[in-house]
Amino acid sequence: QALLLISASPSTSQRLEPSGHCASMTVPDGQPLQKRTDSSLLERKVDAKMWTWRSLDCKESRDPSEAPTSREDHLRIVKEKLCGLQRVRLVPVLFVEERGAVSSVKRQLHAEAYEVPTSQLVPWYEGLLILDALSRSASPVPAWFQEVQPILAQEMKNLRLSPVLYVEKKLLDSAVTGPCCLDSNGAAWAHRRRPLRQDSPAAAEPSPAAGWYQVTAVAEYLPPWEALVHKKCGLYQEYYMVRWGPPFDKIDYSNTEHGGEGPGTTWEPDECLPDTLDVLRTSAKKAWLAQAQKRELREKEELAVKRSASEKELIKRVSAESGDQDAGSEKTRRTDLNPKRLKLCPDVSHPSVGHAVSSLPKSMDEAMIKKDWPKTLDDYPCNHPPAQPPGCCSICSCMEDWHLGELPDKAKSWISDPSRDALAERAMQAFTDQSGLVRKRGAVSNMFFAEAGAGVKFQRLPEQGGDAQASFWALSKRLKEVAMQVAQAMPLGALKGPRGAQAVQCLGRLNGHVLPVSRDVEYVGRSGPYEPIQFEVGAGAPYWLTLSSSGEVVIGDNFPAIQPQKVPLTVSLTCEQPNGLPQQTFSAIVLPQDSSNGSKALETHTQEVVREVQGLPEPQRGFVEARLAPIFDFSAKQCRAAHLGTWLKAVYEASIMLQTAASANVVPSLGVEGGGGDATA
Repeated sequence: QALLLISASPSTSQRLEPSGHCASMTVPDGQPLQKRTDSSLLERKVDAKMWTWRSLDCKESRDPSEAPTSREDHLRIVKEKLCGLQRVRLVPVLFVEERGAVSSVKRQLHAEAYEVPTSQLVPWYEGLLILDALSRSASPVPAWFQEVQPILAQEMKNLRLSPVLYVEKKLLDSAVTGPCCLDSNGAAWAHRRRPLRQDSPAAAEPSPAAGWYQVTAVAEYLPPWEALVHKKCGLYQEYYMVRWGPPFDKIDYSNTEHGGEGPGTTWEPDECLPDTLDVLRTSAKKAWLAQAQKRELREKEELAVKRSASEKELIKRVSAESGDQDAGSEKTRRTDLNPKRLKLCPDVSHPSVGHAVSSLPKSMDEAMIKKDWPKTLDDYPCNHPPAQPPGCCSICSCMEDWHLGELPDKAKSWISDPSRDALAERAMQAFTDQSGLVRKRGAVSNMFFAEAGAGVKFQRLPEQGGDAQASFWALSKRLKEVAMQVAQAMPLGALKGPRGAQAVQCLGRLNGHVLPVSRDVEYVGRSGPYEPIQFEVGAGAPYWLTLSSSGEVVIGDNFPAIQPQKVPLTVSLTCEQPNGLPQQTFSAIVLPQDSSNGSKALETHTQEVVREVQGLPEPQRGFVEARLAPIFDFSAKQCRAAHLGTWLKAVYEASIMLQTAASANVVPSLGVEGGGGDATA
């Protein structure tokens, strides 16, 4: 692995000038440099797990990002093959205390603490990325890797490392640089510099002065863990492939230590690029993210295919052992889903789904329980992966593998509400007292449940002014269409905060349903409605816009100064729905330059919704108008200035009410014979 020799005068840093841009950094001679560093990625809790860089014998700190200081030193390192990870090693440590430029750490829980430079502490997740890159490298791994490989193997059982996620969340607005990198203000940064500048470089002179070199582009990017094991890099810094301008654009550097594949290109560490080129840094990182996301998706698909093949092989082997070779029979199809032929217990929500326990531990000893736990991702049943990220909640210790786990309050006393419990009891009692509708069961076994009364005949709602339920169904679909039209121009200002989350949640509920194709298709457990339990931004979303699991829009700190007019957004919905149904998604368009709450643009859509509702039969129209009251004053006949979230909630509630009425079964009201009078759902 090669090291790039960097030389600079004591009064100026390295100079790069992109074609059409100028970057200059000067510091007066003789003034001491006050180094800064960005340590925001470090978890400063006592005994938090981290990594630090040490010499191979662990006796002293050693900086993997530092370039040789002289030509002789550089030649010696190359000759003795002390490049990259052949001269430094990662050491796992526990954080003790930070004292400015130095921090105290210790190797084990009760070991003696020692001091290391704060800027050379590496976050735990980032250290795992370094070890993973080293394990995948074609170069021979250093001897010290065998000591930390068990740590990597153990962590990989519980999580799937994602370099894409780490770069996008942690490094997109920062630079991983050398031990002393100067910015344009004369400040010196050690190893981490943040935030990156967002302004473009100033226009350059047509003919650069002596000592300045033109650059046509920053073509590619490598994160530091990949650069460290790359044969053309070798320092723990972010590397960029620089495409040089004339007269160096025709020279082939591929045979040099840091040469790129094309003519006029070389790999340069971050400290060689001045901070005035931060815009080009960010562009190169985004291009790398786009390619890496495709690569991760492809690897995920290949893993799924591999797991599917192994499952098919297991089914085939079990079928062969049982002597059942009739692959077309119903018995074989059931065996495919239950290869061990265990006794299945029906699922509470979906009777067509069964569950079984493969085996129970021979004893409740902790060692026995820990022995049978799944150790790798392949040990988990199909479609039942572990939590990502792993870990336990704040009040439950059941995920720990060294004890059985206990809930601090098994009775869940925080749920108890005397007023609500009394009302629920009264409602249930009033319902079960209707002997013509329901019959109480389980009085002897104490397994109480309500059973539909014998002889109850269901009927459709009486037709009023045509087919009422058909009009309910058509209007429900129309309200959804109007809501999705509104979703194609949502101001970014209206999506922030709780009401912004309400807007995304209502769109998710409207699109999370798998609706029957007509009102004659009843709900039989597969048509919904299903409440989305998780919202996730699809591929192609801007790096600064994410969604929390509850649907709340999160705007990152690296929000660009120049925003596009429109940003397409695809949201994936995770619903508790039966197997076999595809994951639901919906598409919307966000307007980053619009900071309003969206009320002005909703008036036309509100009038359209109210006009459609007027076609409902009179008894039912009043119920729908009550749901739409937050967005329209039916007494004054005028629209209300409603927030986008309030508007979508009102339309959603009206739509779901109509959808339910369109497919509801009803019985005559008590005391009414012959089906006349009101109807009760």
